[in-house]
Amino acid sequence: MTNTTANVKQATKATSKKGLVTGTIIGGVVGATASLLLAPKGGKELREDLSQQSKVALDKGKDLKDRTTEKSKKLLNTSDKNDGPLPAEDQETPPVSEQNS
Repeated sequence: MTNTTANVKQATKATSKKGLVTGTIIGGVVGATASLLLAPKGGKELREDLSQQSKVALDKGKDLKDRTTEKSKKLLNTSDKNDGPLPAEDQETPPVSEQNS
C-alpha cells in the first residue's frame, strides 16, 4: 500500500469519527433540550435548568475544541518531521521509454 493510499484511508477514518462525534454532540443537546422543555416544571425552574445545561454544553464544547486543537498540532508536527524524501519503494518509476534512454 502506498503512502498516499494510507493517508487517504486515515483521512477517511478521521472524517467518519468527526461526523460521529458531531452527531453525538448535536443529538445530546437536542435530547437534553427536548427533555427539559417537555418536563412538567415551572418557568423559573425550567429557565434555571436550561441555563445550567447550556453552561455544561459550552464547557464540553470548549474542552472538545481544546483537545482537537492539541491533537491537530501533534499531527502537524508529526507530518512536518516526515516531509523528507520518499523511500525508494514509494517513488514512482519512470516509464519504460525513459529508462532505456
